[in-house]
Amino acid sequence: AGATGRNMQAEPHVAHAASVETNQSPRPLFVLHSRWRQEREQQQAQFQQHQQSLTPSLQRKQQQQEQQQQSAPFTAVTCSESAQSMETTGCKQTPEPSIAGMRCVCFIPMVILMCTVILVLELHQNHEGIGFETETTDDCRFRIKVFEEQFCTASLSKNPMFGPRTEVLVDMGAVSGTRIVDNAEHYRLVTGIFLHAGVLHWATNMLATLAIGLPLERRHGPTRVGFVYGFLGLYWGVGSA
Repeated sequence: AGATGRNMQAEPHVAHAASVETNQSPRPLFVLHSRWRQEREQQQAQFQQHQQSLTPSLQRKQQQQEQQQQSAPFTAVTCSESAQSMETTGCKQTPEPSIAGMRCVCFIPMVILMCTVILVLELHQNHEGIGFETETTDDCRFRIKVFEEQFCTASLSKNPMFGPRTEVLVDMGAVSGTRIVDNAEHYRLVTGIFLHAGVLHWATNMLATLAIGLPLERRHGPTRVGFVYGFLGLYWGVGSA
């Protein structure tokens, strides 16, 4: 009976200790969570302060970069222009090739000059045998006189390219399959490169030559561009014939 009494007296203490342990067990987890939140908030605040401290330096670097671009317009930025990427990776500038280092540009201007002179000769040849004092005809519809020289173009129904009649083009060396094959007039494969059917044909070809040919000649030189130009011209002549 005494033992049971002691056990019964000890049981409340054990139950009280167990209840204390169960009440105190969640407290360390709550404390750790609160400390983790405080440390995270402190880290975020430090990061924001660091970013704010970097903003003036980034602005100064961006201003310096803009000044350098204005003073040296022939520079190309090779990395991102954003402030963050310039801060993390560092923006480098690579100068483009200088004007002094560019190749000679002479072939394309020579081609344009030759085509222009030949077009003027076509219009001058078109008025041969036709007097300007007579009435206009389909062979010489639009007429112009510069000093003592006379030029004219055929009617649009006969040549929609606003140029001379077909006979004049053939006489001046235009590509003609029958004459190249039957009469062995192979020179027409070369002369046909510089002949144009009219002013509209000449204008479109010259614009394309300027837009494509000049950059290629600056980069690769007149020799390579001349070779490609001649090869394509011969290929076009053979295909047309």
